[in-house]
Amino acid sequence: MTGNSASCQQAISSLTNSKKQWQTGNSMKKKVVRHTHRHHHIARHARPTENYLVMVRGWMLVVAFALMLGVGAIVGSYINGQLNASSPTVAGAQTSR
Repeated sequence: MTGNSASCQQAISSLTNSKKQWQTGNSMKKKVVRHTHRHHHIARHARPTENYLVMVRGWMLVVAFALMLGVGAIVGSYINGQLNASSPTVAGAQTSR
């Protein structure tokens, strides 16, 4: 019985070896495993609300600058008018001190 089981084990191992050789093609050849790593860069598109807020913030800066220029012009012309009103002059008249 032990001789029979040993021959069965040899037959099974030879079958598994031949199966492995058949799968790899050659018993001496090492199986090459190639791993391909694909790193996909997912581009996040800005949300429309974010684009809208960026645009509004930019335009707010432009409008604030224009308002400051306008306020400066109004205040400057008011002060100039007040100074001219306090020292009236007549065209062509000269005063000597």
